[in-house]
Order: sequence, then C-alpha cells, then structure tokens
Amino acid sequence: MVKDRVALQEGRIRPAAVADAGALAAVHVAAWRETYRGLLPDAVLNNLSPERRAIEWADRLGRGDTEMVLVAEDEAGAIVGFGACGPQRPHGLPYGGEFYALHILRQAQRRGFGRRLMRAMSARLAEVGHGTATLWVIRENLAARQFYATLGGRRIADAAAERVESRTGYRLNQVAYAWNKLPLTSDR
Repeated sequence: MVKDRVALQEGRIRPAAVADAGALAAVHVAAWRETYRGLLPDAVLNNLSPERRAIEWADRLGRGDTEMVLVAEDEAGAIVGFGACGPQRPHGLPYGGEFYALHILRQAQRRGFGRRLMRAMSARLAEVGHGTATLWVIRENLAARQFYATLGGRRIADAAAERVESRTGYRLNQVAYAWNKLPLTSDR
C-alpha cells in the first residue's frame, strides 16, 4: 500500500496548452495503438498520424471553448497521458458533464495518473456547475471498464446508454458509465 501512495505523488497534472499539441498527439496515437490493438482493425491503428493529430490538437486547444484538457506529466516533465472533459455532448443522457477522453501510455499506467486525471477533471466539471457526468467506453475494453467502476462509475442500464459509432473502416460498440456526484474524492 505504501508503494501505491508514493506512486501517486510522482509527476503532476496540469492544464494543456497549445504548445503541448505535438506531445499530446504522440501520446494520443501511442495510447490508441497500445490500448486498442485487437479491439480495432490494425489498418486503422497503423494509419494514425501523430502529425495530423498534432494539427487537430493545436486547433482544439487554440479554440478556447468549453472543453477542458489536462495532461499528466511524469517526474521528468514528459507528458504520459491526458484527459478531456466538458459539458455533456448532445446524445440524450441526462447528466451535466462528460469525460470525453482518458489516455495513459502503458509505461505510465498503474502509477496513479489515470485516477488523478479523473479526479482533476471531475473537480473542473464541478467548478463549472456540472454535478454529474458520463463517459463512453468501448464495450470490449474490459480493463477500462473495470477502472471506471473502481472510481465509482456505474454502467447505465438503459438502451440510450449504448451506441454504435460508425467510422471509416470500423465501428465502435460503446457503453456509457455515469457518476451521480462530482467531484470524485476517493475510490467508490
């Protein structure tokens, strides 16, 4: 247990800046390849481009809209993960906020970054008036689903909380998890 507490003190969580676009893109692509191999077609994962993703990230971060993006830095200051959240996107679920993304490089997993990002995002959502939130996760991504459950997320047992998102070359079967009280303060 002491080891877990020490690991949680490594690195830091901070808001992303436009200057982080390249590092965010590299983490985004690498995390997708590590996490979704076997869940998405190899051709899709192999075609991901850090350069294209960097342009997308620079645009997203430069807009200054309601999306909040946080990065996790390791003790050396390298970005090893990120999370994004904001108001519930229009898909009919009756919750105020939404966790849009959470990605941690495999080398940095099990060191507390995911938990710290989720807690920090939940605090940001609560600060802007969102007392509840959801997220969408690939149905077959059992490790992520277990992680969200340990943070108190519950799978919504409703037909509106399942969706199939069609993308070029593949489909994502997703289920929704919800938190009825933000911010998250501890496991469960």
